[in-house]
Amino acid sequence: MDIARARGWFRTAAFTSTRWLASERCFYVVLACFVLQALWFALSSRYPMAFDESFHFGLIQHHAGQWLPFFTHQPALSESYGAVVRDPSYLYHFVMSLPYRAIRLITANTVAQIIVLRLLNIALFVYGLILFRRLLLLLGSSRAMAHTILLLFSLTPVVPFLAAQINYDNLLIPLMLWCLLATFSWLESARHGRISAGRTLLLISIMLLTCLVKYVFLPIMAILVFIILLKVGHHRLAWKEFGRKFLQSFKSLGLVGQIGILLLFLVSLGLFSERYAINMWRYHSPSPACSQILSLDECLEYGPWQRDYFYVQARPSSFKLDYRYYSHIWLYWMWRRCFFAISYLNENILPLPLPDRTAAVLAIAGTGMFLGYGWRLLRKQPYRQYVLIIIVVYTVALFAETLRAYARTAQPVAINGRYLIPFMPFMMLFAGLSFREFLRKYQIIKPLAVVIVLTLFLQGGGVLTFIVQSDQHWDWQNRAVIKVNDTARYLLQPLIYGSRRRQG
Repeated sequence: MDIARARGWFRTAAFTSTRWLASERCFYVVLACFVLQALWFALSSRYPMAFDESFHFGLIQHHAGQWLPFFTHQPALSESYGAVVRDPSYLYHFVMSLPYRAIRLITANTVAQIIVLRLLNIALFVYGLILFRRLLLLLGSSRAMAHTILLLFSLTPVVPFLAAQINYDNLLIPLMLWCLLATFSWLESARHGRISAGRTLLLISIMLLTCLVKYVFLPIMAILVFIILLKVGHHRLAWKEFGRKFLQSFKSLGLVGQIGILLLFLVSLGLFSERYAINMWRYHSPSPACSQILSLDECLEYGPWQRDYFYVQARPSSFKLDYRYYSHIWLYWMWRRCFFAISYLNENILPLPLPDRTAAVLAIAGTGMFLGYGWRLLRKQPYRQYVLIIIVVYTVALFAETLRAYARTAQPVAINGRYLIPFMPFMMLFAGLSFREFLRKYQIIKPLAVVIVLTLFLQGGGVLTFIVQSDQHWDWQNRAVIKVNDTARYLLQPLIYGSRRRQG
């Protein structure tokens, strides 16, 4: 009788927790949890934060000196930012320069300016979380699974750390997600024979502009455009039908609508061509190297180029590329740099063991299960197939880019887990769907597994990694900020297993 009663209690608790995870209130809690973590970073972390924050803030200040969105010549004293005159990833800096111009009219205090810009970046990332949720649901996730994924995502230390600083990824992520949603919506409308000229031109325009936020979106745009063209040309005479419906829809927009959407499209196409078409024509690369544009002395002022240059000079003549070794260190550093703590001086401390190892076990098990259940999860699910293709192409391109750098410098440079942040929730989704298939006959276990995983992640996940692994030198040098962080460290360090493990 007691066993039966215990089973009944457990079922009731599991049902209640699942229902709560699926509620709107749970999603608001996830957002609040993320915002609080990001605010702690934004208000506590000493400038510049490790992911090139001084680089981005400096370029914002340069853009604030003109109204044209791009530079027509290399600005004075800008060599430390590379060849910005031909850099295709400039739109974030121009967009952020607009509020910066207003902020500096109110205050000349640099700390206040940086904090306000950090808050704007948090707002951009929060909008990205809302779009992530919409996409996860569209791809077949339950509400409970989507909220769990986003909570684990927000508890991955590198995620709120990135969101809280001045960085172009915070604009890239919501724009990329919007493009995915808009593409899927366009495909759904086209499947039912509805073609909207306004939505089509708007989608193309935003894609072109997103490439100017960060050039890594270029292959993603190519895949999305290829999918659209493939669907349009799937049937014989489809192009004629598409053209007819497009013109009909365009005429229905009215004069103001026609002028507005055409103006947006032409401006986007013009900006895209000015950067990418000219770069390809002159330098045979969408993002040319600094040495193709500036002199050696000027490029040596640019930190990443200087680092690679001296690595190349010191490269041993006996160096041979070992693909197996590089694959190992690539995976290791990509993983470690999702969970480590890093200061403004790039001092880094090993990840806390429980969230790090829990995530590793889930990733390995989820990958294995996806290999077993993937055919079932992808069959008759074109949107999942498209997202998986994008993830694979992007990851392979990222690996190839860093491999080329390794072959050139003999050093594993530019390996950062944050580059996968735009796709982490989708990777978690594929693993979650695979776990769901595996536990289909054991539904009662799923809520218990979620509770265990979240408990382990709370042993140092998210901002807790920064708090318990840092010291006063990592904080804004403000008495109140240091006191609050010291108090948090004093209270939390004894509760977190493995805290303050030094660099390794």
